[in-house]
Amino acid sequence: HVAHVGTCTVASTVTDFGGISFQPSFYVRNVGGTVVAPLGAVKNPVAMAVKPAAKSPVPKPVAKPVAGLSVPATSTVARPVTPPPIPPASSERDDSHVSLVYEFKVQGRITATAVNLDGTLLAIGHGDGTLGLLDVQGRRLKFSVAVQPRNAYAYPGVGSVVFPEKGDAVLVATMDGPVRLFDLKGKILGSFPANDDGPSRGTPALAITPDGTQFAYSQGASTITKIWDIPGNRRIASTFVPGQELAYIQGGTRVVISTGVHSQTVDPSSPVPLEFTDATAPLRFSKAGSLMANGWKGDPTVVVLTDLASGEQLRLPVGHLSDLAFSPDGQLLAVLDGEEITLRRTDDGSEVLTFRPGEQVPAAVYFGKGSTELLTVQDGSVRLWKLPR
Repeated sequence: HVAHVGTCTVASTVTDFGGISFQPSFYVRNVGGTVVAPLGAVKNPVAMAVKPAAKSPVPKPVAKPVAGLSVPATSTVARPVTPPPIPPASSERDDSHVSLVYEFKVQGRITATAVNLDGTLLAIGHGDGTLGLLDVQGRRLKFSVAVQPRNAYAYPGVGSVVFPEKGDAVLVATMDGPVRLFDLKGKILGSFPANDDGPSRGTPALAITPDGTQFAYSQGASTITKIWDIPGNRRIASTFVPGQELAYIQGGTRVVISTGVHSQTVDPSSPVPLEFTDATAPLRFSKAGSLMANGWKGDPTVVVLTDLASGEQLRLPVGHLSDLAFSPDGQLLAVLDGEEITLRRTDDGSEVLTFRPGEQVPAAVYFGKGSTELLTVQDGSVRLWKLPR
């Protein structure tokens, strides 16, 4: 193995004869080929060859306007945008004031979750095809219903759940079966055969307009995305873009389709792509719709935060991105980073605090009622955390 460090070349060799491996040996050569250190004499050749440079202060990045999702309907297709430099992270990490309010035990494997706009209700989908609605403040299930008969479909598991903005219903997509709409008492309001192309070829994706009159649906990453009219129970349009994650923006006049490697923005009435970006799942928007946070090209070590009005972006470093959530006021972004949750300010990307929510690794994170409550979903339970003001 060879690495070039400064003006020296660092190399290591490992010899294998007939299944017998010998210990690696190292040597260091300068640019002229002269051996600076003999074989086997250097335990850490990189440390020996290069003296660490003094650290210099990290300059605060200057956000640059870029083409974002604020592109008007008449615009042409935009080229993918490379995010600007990473902002400096705060060294202050204090989770001593984060406290567990309660833990709600959940029976059955959790396969999909969603929170309503004010963070008071959490919809929980299960692998056996049941849907539960948790009253977060009341600490109880409002209902638990079978989304579809277990014997009627080969794969009854719930794959996606969403709330409309007004929060008076829950839309549910299963792995194999129609999309169904329930009220907040568990009564079915409608069944929509959006899965008319056959069983899902992956986890279905789902999004609903703020007024609850239209939804976008994809049966998995290898199928088309459909736009469905709820009152008329009919397909409005389709686009041959598979959706790993879907979202309505601009009051429901645009749909963002994330494919896992990039995103497309389309007009739901005629879903021709209006622009392409490098945004990938998870894809989250602030309550006011002015900010977007997302992954970048499927890279789990980067979060991109975009001001949709100005197009300015910040790139935030993470260890392993799992989920994102905006606070109700849009001032904080919760980043589920492996086993930890980091809160960042949305104006400059700086860290507010980082904490580890127990031994179990969460699968999803949401803000509860206000900016001082955080919900985490992990296997077998839902936890409500109190954050410092």
